[in-house]
Amino acid sequence: MMKKVFLLLVLTLASVHAYSQITRTIWGATLGKSTLQEVKTIVEQKGFEWEVDLEFDDYESLWINADHIPFGGAFWTEVAFYFDNDALESVVFNNVGTTANSIYEKIKKSLDSKYRQFFVDKPDDTGWSRYSDGKTRIGLKLDRSQPGGNKVMLYYEDHDQPEKTNQDGMDEL
Repeated sequence: MMKKVFLLLVLTLASVHAYSQITRTIWGATLGKSTLQEVKTIVEQKGFEWEVDLEFDDYESLWINADHIPFGGAFWTEVAFYFDNDALESVVFNNVGTTANSIYEKIKKSLDSKYRQFFVDKPDDTGWSRYSDGKTRIGLKLDRSQPGGNKVMLYYEDHDQPEKTNQDGMDEL
């Protein structure tokens, strides 16, 4: 009887872990799905002005620069949304200045608590801490080499996007 209870507990925990995943929706925009126009609308509804850069690293990107952009319990000074084939590929939050250290510590603690099972890289020479569930990747870094103060960077990335793009190209053959 005890073995059956233990086996049931193990299977339950395994199924919960299998279905848990990293958040793919940021501000109502979903990685791998939301279009540039949809994200523009979301940004405008939040009261921010945006700027589009069509030539940044071969991606379309939408930028927000403001003093207080709320996300994850912190305020950011810059947010960039990157698109590939008109699908949201990644979202990058940045903050430079005196609050960068405290934002980094707060976000790191929260990510470790929420996504501990997805932790893949501890800070190395590049300074990035990374989390991945195989579909979504999160990166967090505190860069102490920035003029004007430290810089904290947080990104969410559609980990499937490169594979989707390659498959689309293979389908053309």
